[in-house]
Amino acid sequence: MNKKIHKIHIDNSIKGINLIKESNLDSKIIGFKSDESVYDLHTEIPAGSDVTPLYREDHEYIHFLRHDAAHVLAQALTYMYPAIKFGKQFFRDENVFGFDVHLAGYVFTASDFSKIAEIMRKVVASKDNIIKHIWDKEKALSYFSNDKFKQDIISNSPKEKVTLYEHGDYIDICGGPRGLNNDHVGEHFALLEIESSTWMYDDEKNMQRIIGICFRNKDEMDAFMKENNSK
Repeated sequence: MNKKIHKIHIDNSIKGINLIKESNLDSKIIGFKSDESVYDLHTEIPAGSDVTPLYREDHEYIHFLRHDAAHVLAQALTYMYPAIKFGKQFFRDENVFGFDVHLAGYVFTASDFSKIAEIMRKVVASKDNIIKHIWDKEKALSYFSNDKFKQDIISNSPKEKVTLYEHGDYIDICGGPRGLNNDHVGEHFALLEIESSTWMYDDEKNMQRIIGICFRNKDEMDAFMKENNSK
């Protein structure tokens, strides 16, 4: 198998996972990038593209990791609080992820973190496959008919199609990139803080933003914690 191959020219559009199989590429590849875009393995790479493989050690990997971590957080919260609603994902710097949430009658505090993190670890351990869907707006609006936040996101999107990712019995709007299953997140994550926020389409709608960090390995996480604890 070829590792760290330079450029691959795409004659016919193909999903990243199929490109790996058909070209006998390294199974450790997590995605591909061109000069313009990053493609996860779920996504069709357009014909005419010139792409290079991405690995865990590449800089772009953190974008996969933090998207997956944010949705593992959301999946865990859904199991714990079935009535919870989600607003937008939140990313700050490279290793910080989060979600704006609304749960009627409940205020999250840092005392909730240990239980949420425990359920997140169970979600990761389940190794649920991540499946990408592309729906038209009508189907997406119908699916999320009881979710005002999702209705707002879909209705206000300029795109004709809605991209979603599913794992376990959880499905949500996400532009990616994503890994192939929840195990991709690993164990080097933590929940850090809660901030107040408002819904981007209604300033009168108060939400809470649950914020965490995620890393490739323990050394990176320890370095981050040491640096921030010294401030």
